[in-house]
Amino acid sequence: MDTKYGIVAIALLIVTAGCSTVRVKSEQNADYHFKSAKTYQWVAASENGQDGTPVLNGFYDQVTRNAISDELKKKGLTPAPEGTTPDLKLSYSLKFEERMDIDITDGEGDPRYSGGFYYNKDGGIAYQDNGPEHVNYAYDKGTATILLLDANTNDRVWRGVTETKVYRMRSPEKKEQKIRAAVEELFVLCPVSSRTSS
Repeated sequence: MDTKYGIVAIALLIVTAGCSTVRVKSEQNADYHFKSAKTYQWVAASENGQDGTPVLNGFYDQVTRNAISDELKKKGLTPAPEGTTPDLKLSYSLKFEERMDIDITDGEGDPRYSGGFYYNKDGGIAYQDNGPEHVNYAYDKGTATILLLDANTNDRVWRGVTETKVYRMRSPEKKEQKIRAAVEELFVLCPVSSRTSS
């Protein structure tokens, strides 16, 4: 068995949301006692042995980090106090690809189909030729990969990937809502939880 990253057993979960634009999947170390983890510390992706595109967009970086931190807080995890060793080391990488959605519609009776760019109802920018058959929507396909490592052994204990569409012309509030929804759906698969049932 391949024991790279110190993983003895891996449970692979893949979930695809039916009509949703969010896709998530995760891998976990079945031998790690997740309920014992109570603190974490952000580290650079390279420190966790993670390859990924540097997060150059400050808005996306901050929104994604906040969303991840909020999901860990829901599970009872908190940042490790300064000067202490955390239970988990946390990192993530973010990649964007330019994409285009194409809708086919008859556009009958709709004056916007006279040709040119326009804003669609979701806040995205679209282009319509003089014909009514096709409507194009420009968006970024965003993929975030999140890693959790045992801080004592440096073994990878969980890896999660979430993928979603972010339409460029949406408001910052709409973009944040989309990213948070993608991160929240991913962390449903994360077994980390230090909370005790009452």
